[in-house]
Amino acid sequence: MFFSFKKKEEIKIIGGCITCGKCCRNLILISKGKPVKSLSQFEKLVKKKPFYNHFNMVSKDKEHGYIYFSCDKLGSDNFCSDYENRPDICRNFPSKNMPKYKGKLLPECGYKIIPSKSFDKILKEKMKK
Repeated sequence: MFFSFKKKEEIKIIGGCITCGKCCRNLILISKGKPVKSLSQFEKLVKKKPFYNHFNMVSKDKEHGYIYFSCDKLGSDNFCSDYENRPDICRNFPSKNMPKYKGKLLPECGYKIIPSKSFDKILKEKMKK
């Protein structure tokens, strides 16, 4: 028996920042609800939100087409040099939307993203219906 899980998966974010700075060196930027996949899309984002000009392309994910960026506001001490003016992507890190866009936390990150319900629990609820 197969089930379609159309309902958004609920997740929890636990832990805290360990100030390693790695998250600021490997970002997927979102524009209009979708990951930035081209430089022209990135340029449009910068025109709308000039702060994004502080992000530089690092690499491109060949499987999904996402571009990974790093922030030039990250200091050598792994702290943001413009913390008070940081954009929402930084303020809201880690985002509960990360799994949706195939974003992952690095294994050594102080944060962890976990499902708020186990697969077994979700399956039992679906089977009751």
